[in-house]
Amino acid sequence: MKKRTLFLLLIVSGLLVKTHTMAQKVEPYVKITHNEGDNLVEDFFSIEDGMMKILNNDLLFIYSKRPELNRTYEFHMVSKIQFMEQSITSVEFLKENSVVAFIDKDMLLHLSSDKSLGKISVWTITGINLANIDCKETSASIPLPKADQGVYIVRLANQTIKLIKQ
Repeated sequence: MKKRTLFLLLIVSGLLVKTHTMAQKVEPYVKITHNEGDNLVEDFFSIEDGMMKILNNDLLFIYSKRPELNRTYEFHMVSKIQFMEQSITSVEFLKENSVVAFIDKDMLLHLSSDKSLGKISVWTITGINLANIDCKETSASIPLPKADQGVYIVRLANQTIKLIKQ
């Protein structure tokens, strides 16, 4: 247990140093893989302006300016913690509904929300429909094999998100 905690703290320390030295055009994110009952669940969220603590066998993500984003995981239920950076131009964060959306280098559209995503449709700026999905989960990864650089429109129930793929 102590080795796991020390290793995690070293990774986080490295990320904090890297975060301070990187250019303004990227934002730090984390993907937490954890057990919820019998299911393995992945949560993906920004850690910008947040702080991670390990306290009393809990993994805490604390946001002093936005406490509604605070998260707690039982440390022994977490199987994987993955830190990454995303270009701010490829991420649109809708604060009123806490939706995160971005297209990664493998041409996957990642969506994450506090609520069920519902009906999802993805369009090019020229009006070509790339995907239509009904999702009852709070996160989804949608393959976009023909996603060239450009502007994409993602519709979620009654929301519209504009993404820029660079």
